[in-house]
Amino acid sequence: TRPVVLLANGIGITPFVGYLESLAQGDAGSHPPRIYLLHGCRSGAEHPLAGRLEELERALPTLRRITAFSRPSAEDRRAGRFQQEGRLDLSALSDVLVQRPLAYLCGSPGFVADLIAELANRGVPRFDIFSESFATPVTVPKTLKDCRVRLAGSGLTFKWSPEAGTILDAAQAAGVALPSGCRVGQCGSCALRVVSGTCAHLLPYDGEPDQCL
Repeated sequence: TRPVVLLANGIGITPFVGYLESLAQGDAGSHPPRIYLLHGCRSGAEHPLAGRLEELERALPTLRRITAFSRPSAEDRRAGRFQQEGRLDLSALSDVLVQRPLAYLCGSPGFVADLIAELANRGVPRFDIFSESFATPVTVPKTLKDCRVRLAGSGLTFKWSPEAGTILDAAQAAGVALPSGCRVGQCGSCALRVVSGTCAHLLPYDGEPDQCL
């Protein structure tokens, strides 16, 4: 079984606790994968679900936790509540990353983007990396004009307006299926090539200029 790497910062730990809960409640005969959980927080005072994570670590012998505090207190140091100080350091996973692990990330957009880049630089294939970012929801500017979206090669079209939300939202409302994995952590899987026309990105986008999300 391939190892699993979980990377979180702050409240991004929440979905991973659910995953670990499921493994802990599994059948006695099940064989959970080796799991490496790296979690970054400011300090022990801002360490979400710390107590439950300790319990899960005892319940799952295949789980290894590495916690990084960016601003540890004197009490955090005395109690040994963290293993790394500052930003999460992936060098602790050097031996694991060459074993083609499945990597899952959840956290702030900057955290996710930085660690995806670092994982890729360390040789983890992009299709083995799954991520979800939490951020303040964005709104579609009302100044954008209504238009009709045409899917080249299929003959399908649908109307888009600012009130419809994203292009993906408008397509789903019109019964048109577009590739996406947004709700299961496969960010970027909805990217399509723009044959003609223009699109407005709601967040900073550093992809190819002829692509749209």
